[in-house]
Amino acid sequence: MFGSPVLLKQKVVDLAADVLNPSPITLLLPPLTPSCKWPCHDHLVLDQIGELVRMGVQCLDSLHDSQMAALEVSGVMVAAILWQQGVMQDLAAWEMEVRDAM
Repeated sequence: MFGSPVLLKQKVVDLAADVLNPSPITLLLPPLTPSCKWPCHDHLVLDQIGELVRMGVQCLDSLHDSQMAALEVSGVMVAAILWQQGVMQDLAAWEMEVRDAM
């Protein structure tokens, strides 16, 4: 056993008394308050974060430019494919006319 019920009860009473009656040392300590309204900042870390954000923006801008260029190239490719299909349809129609003429 870890202790008799009487000793455990006494320990609980002692702990409760300590909580209800704080020591004089804790009464003398002033409450902790921040010295200013805004927390202190590490300017080196903030500068590094700002640089990372700027680099991220540049990467996103580059990605956007690349995507726009790819979209433009895709549009040109689609136009070329459609033109080629038109030419092939014209050629197929011409071949049918030649066959019919023979």
